[in-house]
Amino acid sequence: MQTTGVWNGTRKGAYVQEGTQIGSLAAVSISVPNLEFFENDYKGEKSLRAYMTDSNTRYSLPVVAKYLRESYRSKGAAPLNKLLPKSGNLHVRVGLARAWAGQPGKCTVMINGVYW
Repeated sequence: MQTTGVWNGTRKGAYVQEGTQIGSLAAVSISVPNLEFFENDYKGEKSLRAYMTDSNTRYSLPVVAKYLRESYRSKGAAPLNKLLPKSGNLHVRVGLARAWAGQPGKCTVMINGVYW
């Protein structure tokens, strides 16, 4: 996985190069404190994102899971964090989007679901 840069210690724009021989859907197990939902405001366009931290890197990833986005649209990002258990592990589904004209050659990494 590559990223387009780092901002405030967080890797942004995570992607896999188009044509890479890799599955388009995977899952990771992380501890609860390593996931935090937030509202991103980029040039006036707001969206749901999450900070996901692995053993040594923090990523800012878009969240596309329908049930999480619907909750975000009605209540905001902060209540999503309160839904997470206080401890334990989370099962985070991570997927790849197809490359598109706005980002040719790059399959964006995104969160497709969170389960506990």
